[in-house]
Amino acid sequence: MPTKSRPFSTPTLVGERFETDSPAIPIDALTELIAYNEIIVGLAKELVRTRLNLTRVPKGFTRRFELRLAGIEKGSAVARLERVVQTDEDGALLAGEPDDFDRGEQVLTDGIDHVNRTGRLPETFPSNVIPLFRKFGRSLRDDEAFVLREASNDTPAVRYTSETRKRLVLLTSDTYSREVDLSGWLASVDVEEKTFRFRPSDTYYGVINVPFPSALRTQLIKALEDYRFTRIQVTGIANFNSADAFVDFEDPPTVTLESDLSEDDVADVESQLREFEELKQGWLDGEEGEVPSKDGLAWLRGILLTLMASYGVPSPYLYPTPEGGVQAEWTFKPWEVSAEFNLVEKTAYLHAVKAKTHQTEARDVGFGADEDVALGATSAFVLSMKMRQEPV
Repeated sequence: MPTKSRPFSTPTLVGERFETDSPAIPIDALTELIAYNEIIVGLAKELVRTRLNLTRVPKGFTRRFELRLAGIEKGSAVARLERVVQTDEDGALLAGEPDDFDRGEQVLTDGIDHVNRTGRLPETFPSNVIPLFRKFGRSLRDDEAFVLREASNDTPAVRYTSETRKRLVLLTSDTYSREVDLSGWLASVDVEEKTFRFRPSDTYYGVINVPFPSALRTQLIKALEDYRFTRIQVTGIANFNSADAFVDFEDPPTVTLESDLSEDDVADVESQLREFEELKQGWLDGEEGEVPSKDGLAWLRGILLTLMASYGVPSPYLYPTPEGGVQAEWTFKPWEVSAEFNLVEKTAYLHAVKAKTHQTEARDVGFGADEDVALGATSAFVLSMKMRQEPV
């Protein structure tokens, strides 16, 4: 039988994300239209069962309803939705009167309006449909809304927001879910449980458990060694309780690891230290010259990369010392600056000398008691010399 489309509704997505030069809806926000469609179908089922006093909906009932996104108009992002209906041979619409699907859209709009005004749904709102709100609005951000009805002279707009959704979901569940995009640092890795402890930069979350796929195992273990300068991005759907405390992730989130250093900076330090691993005993003159330990070099790698990533210390030139240590050097003319690291005792002797005048400054730093304090002291010494650099 021939079909034709007729206007159904024009919901509007509002928020900074939808304020574009040309009317458009982000791909991930299209899921809101799918969830909107599912709720209208769910309401129509309840309406027809009640109206006809049925326990089951009539066969083929849901096939009568098909929504299409006919266009997107300006005014944030106005979704022009049309419904496909049957026509006679002359093209006249067969379904002229509002049916259960049209009434379902009205029940939804009135229900959201009632929630926004009173904090609860109308008593007549079908309880079987409430769980469907878990999907509807999940991609909405705090500054966004799904507007079901625009404001008119005597009625306010009906806006469905993340807060509206939270109220509705908690009517039938102990938790509600929303999309999160968190940046932070790795605290620990549990290989057996395939989870890692994650410390978001947003301290509201505290430290949370994040599941990860087996493919990320090696990367996460490596990131744990470099936790001070490896940033982790976690994006997914998280569950929260009624007090807005994080509970868990609904599904394994997307995990991205990013270094605060460029690959070239890391490679430069690592290649220099790797050369020291290959030294032979007596490398200096056949007798003198201790070989730096691999454990000590691994520790120093972390110290140097942290100084560069977290404190802005420039990449140094590195040299082995006859005692089995490593000396880092920087030139900030007229100052020559060095840090001689004892890899066994985990200490550093910081030294700076000014050319021509031979003015000298020095300091001893121990990393054993409090590594963060020692890192701060070392970076402060080096950067203070850099600030005293004179123009050529």
